[in-house]
Amino acid sequence: MTTRRRWLIAAGATAVLVAIGLVVFAQDEGRLPSFLRRDTTWQAMQGRGTWRVGLDPSFPPFEMLDQ
Repeated sequence: MTTRRRWLIAAGATAVLVAIGLVVFAQDEGRLPSFLRRDTTWQAMQGRGTWRVGLDPSFPPFEMLDQ
């Protein structure tokens, strides 16, 4: 292994560890990015006991209305 390859592997491993550390730290502080947060929609639907569905007639599968 060349010195350059070792340096790249070490830098890559360090970057991965820093990224993991930032995610863990943000999770402890409650500041996760939106794509990592847990979606509570299903729990809310189960709590209400109902589903709310809205259909827009202009959406392509529903654009043909009886006129």
